[in-house]
Amino acid sequence: MTQANLAYYYVAGPAHVYLRVPTVGIGPYVSPSELRGPIYMLGHCEESPEPDFSPQYIPVHSSLAGPAIPDDELQMGGEYKLDLALSRFNYTQIKRIQQFSRHSRGLDAGAEDFLSRGRLMLAQGDTFEIWIRNHFYGTANAAAYPDLPIGYYYPAVRPIDISPRKISRETKLVHLSLKPLSVRQGVIGNFITYSQDPIWFANLPTPG
Repeated sequence: MTQANLAYYYVAGPAHVYLRVPTVGIGPYVSPSELRGPIYMLGHCEESPEPDFSPQYIPVHSSLAGPAIPDDELQMGGEYKLDLALSRFNYTQIKRIQQFSRHSRGLDAGAEDFLSRGRLMLAQGDTFEIWIRNHFYGTANAAAYPDLPIGYYYPAVRPIDISPRKISRETKLVHLSLKPLSVRQGVIGNFITYSQDPIWFANLPTPG
């Protein structure tokens, strides 16, 4: 039996999470990297998060099948949800995510730009980038698991829910629920939601 046909358990273990917020009006997936701003360490997860994927379909009715039971279904892609439980975190960057949708660009915490409401998240560059790098990847023990991915890179993410409770020295956890958006690659290209290509992880800062 070849290695590709083997089934085994592995645990990705802890993961480092990084964040990059684009400058105003710059989409993170269409501009040169030097225009996107610096990458920050967002926090550390004790367990590697996995994206929840929900395929989406809509019914198609026809006169042959009748009005009650669909004749077929249209495949409409899928939706992802990402839950991060950060045991260590950078509160400054948490506040940037909280400043939805323009991510505290010149605003105080709790304030909202009057131009924010009604903006298009993808078209107007108001999403942000997230990297989840598995700590176990690249170690000597990880060599036994050649199909273990380095992690997940999401080019466009928006927040769903942020739960930084009791921000103090005693705070143990910050919970982030994020929605990765599918980024269209041109008119005839693909929709990209995340990538596990190590090339996207080459320039991440050293975990702090």
